[in-house]
Amino acid sequence: GIISSSSSSSSSSAAVSSEGEGAGGELEAWLVLLLEEVTLAYLEQVRGLMETVQQMDSALQRRSRLRTAGSGSASASSTTSTAAVNASASSAPLTDSGKIALQIRLDVAAYGTEVELLWADC
Repeated sequence: GIISSSSSSSSSSAAVSSEGEGAGGELEAWLVLLLEEVTLAYLEQVRGLMETVQQMDSALQRRSRLRTAGSGSASASSTTSTAAVNASASSAPLTDSGKIALQIRLDVAAYGTEVELLWADC
């Protein structure tokens, strides 16, 4: 790929000075540096958001289990309605966390497309 997450700023700076074969080479080198910095920052934000979503999902699952365990003395009709709610929830298309994850995938794919278009224009 164009951007390598394993490269460091110091090695990238060296690449800029060694590729200075005129304005085209310098522009390309600066574009690589810029895309690398923006992409790494974006990756950090996406990872943080996904971690938060997973924590939220875990907390909601714990809360649901506690609520279900707390209603253990309920009547059979209430147990049946709980089973019906759980069944309808499992057939639901997407949870909130699933929707967030899907949107992030779409955003990352769109970002990749934009980077490719930007690179192709150079």
